[in-house]
Amino acid sequence: NEVNSHSWAADELNKYGFKATFYVVTGWTHDWSAYKQMAQKGHEIGSHTDSHSGNSSELSSSKSTIERQIGQPCLTIAYPNCNEISNTLNYYIGGRICGGQTNSKSPQNLARFDCQICGDQGINSQSQMTSRCSGANGGWMVFLIHGIQGRQANGSYSPTSADAFTGTLQWLNQNKSDYWVCTARDAIMYLKERDAASFKKIASDASSDTYSLTLNQSLTSNTLCKWDYPLSVRVPMQSGWSNMKVTQSDKELEFEEKNGYVYFKAIPGGGDIVV
Repeated sequence: NEVNSHSWAADELNKYGFKATFYVVTGWTHDWSAYKQMAQKGHEIGSHTDSHSGNSSELSSSKSTIERQIGQPCLTIAYPNCNEISNTLNYYIGGRICGGQTNSKSPQNLARFDCQICGDQGINSQSQMTSRCSGANGGWMVFLIHGIQGRQANGSYSPTSADAFTGTLQWLNQNKSDYWVCTARDAIMYLKERDAASFKKIASDASSDTYSLTLNQSLTSNTLCKWDYPLSVRVPMQSGWSNMKVTQSDKELEFEEKNGYVYFKAIPGGGDIVV
């Protein structure tokens, strides 16, 4: 039972506040309430087509079904049998293949972002998985976890060891200052916004600095999503500042002071930022 495996994995991820993408074949999915609950906790529900086929007509129909059932945009797809479907980027911001490579910081073709298969057809131990994480070198590592051993029907393709999965999550939590565990949707939104962003100081006086954070038109003209994922920002503190506050459009933001800098997250196009 696929949803049992997915629900168990989501519960394990939730222990650490980690988010993941769950790809579903819409024609095989009957318990949409479980997936809606996952989405409400920040996980992504992505498409694996309607019937596990490479038919390009299912790009739109599976996307529509997921959006109707979940109530959120469906923005990425995992190709059945890992074979790219043409015209994917007309409907999704990314499509996943299975070549086993680590993705670069800025992948050139997001219709073919890559992953490592886990389980008996790939890697299936905590040490192998954490080694791939530590070797990412500033890029992003995607694991294809096709179910969990003992948590789904017998005979499912390449299920991953439960110990490998939970052990890797524990390791990532212990090293969370170095890693961001997120959905494919959020990673793609972040990297495309980061690469399209313009961040400028537009005003300054003795008590504050004002900045703008905007995106170029080449990205904002893509209307598949709102492109409003918060970006991480670091700005220098003025000498002698105290009682710090950071706002965007007069709304206070959480921030951290460290080694003469202020760190916070701000939404591109969300209005002026005042530090």
